[in-house]
Amino acid sequence: MKTGRVQSLFGCPCIEKTMAKTTISIACCQFAPELAEPTKNAAKATQLISSLKPGQVQFLILPEMAFSGYAFRSKEHIEPFLEDAETGLTVTWARETAIRLQCHVVVGYPRRDKESETNFNSCCVVDAKGTLLLTYDKHFLYETDETWAKEGAGFTTIEIPEIGKVGFGICMDINPYKFTAPWEAFEFANYHVAANTRLLLMPMAWLDSETRSNNVYNLPNYWASRLTPLIGKPCVVVTCNRTGGEGSVQYAGCSCVVSLQKPVLISQLNKKQENVLVTEVELP
Repeated sequence: MKTGRVQSLFGCPCIEKTMAKTTISIACCQFAPELAEPTKNAAKATQLISSLKPGQVQFLILPEMAFSGYAFRSKEHIEPFLEDAETGLTVTWARETAIRLQCHVVVGYPRRDKESETNFNSCCVVDAKGTLLLTYDKHFLYETDETWAKEGAGFTTIEIPEIGKVGFGICMDINPYKFTAPWEAFEFANYHVAANTRLLLMPMAWLDSETRSNNVYNLPNYWASRLTPLIGKPCVVVTCNRTGGEGSVQYAGCSCVVSLQKPVLISQLNKKQENVLVTEVELP
């Protein structure tokens, strides 16, 4: 397990401090899935979280398309790995893991809607009883998604007892729509300001655009900058990114937990770690 140091955002120097009294504990499982190896990847995730004890954490977050891998070339390429929202490998794994660990589980996967036969880049949200609370479909698609998936209907939150409003986003959701909307539109962040979101959970498969750099703070700073309307608001954001590579594609890791009220980077992993980041957080 890995617990990060407290790091101020926006270029400020590192300041160690005493953590506030904890309210919830969150685990991010950052790892390097292999493309088109869902069973193998699920087994790897199970091994990585094997030291977690029942009741130790309230939330377990895994990356976007955690078991299928991400860099599919076409609808035909991903077809064998599309899953059902109720009975697919990922949702089944999430149900079993949630019951075993007595926590909420959030994990991304490629979904085929049975009724419409439409494909989505989705994540499931399962509670500690194994009940599927939500299937969230990625709203803003990256170019890789556009080869096989349709846009989800919109951003969303759910009410979780003792937590309040919990919101979800998948990777590109945090960016300007299609990279053509104005930077200052902040579509995702403004939605969650209006929703009074208290906890924001984000599975990711974020690419590494700085492969020659080992700087671990650039990416959390970028994510925080995309959440500018939420800064100063009582909201904690958790980004669970993947690491490793698929062909020429490299992923950036740097999974982290940020309090936007400060703002303060509470904990994070580096670019290459395959590890479970467990963070105790007092929700504002």
